[in-house]
Amino acid sequence: MPRNVEIKAKINDWESSLKICQQLSGSSGEKILQRDVFFNTTKGRLKLRDFQDGNGQLIYYVRPDQLGPKLSNYSISNTADPHGLEV
Repeated sequence: MPRNVEIKAKINDWESSLKICQQLSGSSGEKILQRDVFFNTTKGRLKLRDFQDGNGQLIYYVRPDQLGPKLSNYSISNTADPHGLEV
């Protein structure tokens, strides 16, 4: 199962933060428009990510409830019909 580290942060000055990120990455970045739908599960977490282009992803992940950086193990299944999975 792939994994990543999740860090949530509050940004007070978006424009300044964006410029710093662009400088550090050497890229202008990419804006991805999406809508996430979360489902109740008995173990782990499950969300449906609906992209503006009509495609989507069903994402199952396990992540602890704690402050600070969190290791998240996840599995992604791509779908061409995210609306059909949302019930």
